Amino acid sequence: MLSRRDVALYTLTKALWSLGGGVLLLLTLFGRREFSLGVDGALSIGLLYAARGVGAALGPILAQHWGGESARFLRRAIGPAFFCTALGYVALSRSPWLWLGALAVVLAHIGGSIQWVFSTTLLQMSVPNRLLGRIFAAELALLTLTSAISNYSVGLAADAGWSPPTLALLVAAAFILPGAALTMLLWPAPAPASREEYQELGLQEGVTR
Repeated sequence: MLSRRDVALYTLTKALWSLGGGVLLLLTLFGRREFSLGVDGALSIGLLYAARGVGAALGPILAQHWGGESARFLRRAIGPAFFCTALGYVALSRSPWLWLGALAVVLAHIGGSIQWVFSTTLLQMSVPNRLLGRIFAAELALLTLTSAISNYSVGLAADAGWSPPTLALLVAAAFILPGAALTMLLWPAPAPASREEYQELGLQEGVTR
């Protein structure tokens, strides 16, 4: 990770997305306070989480159909996927009805699943099998840390009286800077590793191009 910037960026992608991971807590807040159906909003909460699942299932399929399977496209799609999530949660903050809110959540998690699946695929393409376990361990540790911080912060703000629409706007903003940074950093092709680096890592030459 320290010697190859592209691998470091793929590894950090999920953790950067999870800086806005408090959106998952927001689904419960919206379901209970804004679109309450069922006992304590149980039905509306379930529908919003179902919408999240639909978006997560559709994201990589739609992106692959539109852009193909090249490593170049996978890299370039990660940054814009953050903006897709931000747009979805801005739309959720302005939704007057549950069905519109559910559509906004589908859009948001189309972006979330694109960055998740594409960053994982790029790691599998760029890292030798004997190192993948350690890379994934670091990736998920960072993801857990940032997600916990984000959810805890949203919970504190909700307890302090912040409304779900306001929180949705603030959390959506957390996706903008990482999305812009990843778009700029991942748009160019990665620097090719030297022949010696390929031999040391056990990679097939040209795999990251």
